Amino acid sequence: MHPGGLSILALCVYARLRRMVDTLRFPDGFLFGASISAYQTEGGNTNTDWWWWEHLASTPCREPSGDACDFYHRYRDDIAMLAGFGLNSFRFGIEWARIEPAEGEFSRAQLAHYRRMLDACHEHGIVPMVTFHHFTLPRWLHDQGGFSAKRFPQLFERYCDRAAQALGDRIGYACTLSGPPGLGCSGWLLGINPPGHTDDREGAQRAVDNLLEARRRSALVPAFRQA
Repeated sequence: MHPGGLSILALCVYARLRRMVDTLRFPDGFLFGASISAYQTEGGNTNTDWWWWEHLASTPCREPSGDACDFYHRYRDDIAMLAGFGLNSFRFGIEWARIEPAEGEFSRAQLAHYRRMLDACHEHGIVPMVTFHHFTLPRWLHDQGGFSAKRFPQLFERYCDRAAQALGDRIGYACTLSGPPGLGCSGWLLGINPPGHTDDREGAQRAVDNLLEARRRSALVPAFRQA
């Protein structure tokens, strides 16, 4: 090939690679992050339906969660490590059973704990994405029927409202319910989640209807609308 032809070929290849790089470049402000749920990582969430569930003799859980990885106490180190990896966002859950350990009783101490977690994210340049519910329920609500309880949508709306009032100004993004479509099926038809029912179609339908209504209500709480 003529030397001039090689130069033209090199320029063509370079131009094509340049276009590929431009195509694969993420836009400014794109968030790269990690995600966890409160129950799976915090440890010691003894006041939840899942703690009850995993300690039954017939539980499908292979082992109790116990202290998990103790994220409840180690969050500062973990958030710093996440930032050290070059990530810029973090989705984590807050535990309803800690924030409202008994019906109508809200813990200022637990809300302050989650606020310190949000502060730690901001200190490291991490955008916090907060999940208000990730499968687990307070035991007192489980005893009333859990997701299928008639008052579930109102109780969830109240919890979100109180938590958002305390934390909303530090939250980057909020997820009210994580994976709601499968909760009715898993707990009332398959028996793999609390309350462990199988073939309870009416219960599953009530749970699904309540979850949809809870999602609608919680998304409209004033603290979320003002964010």
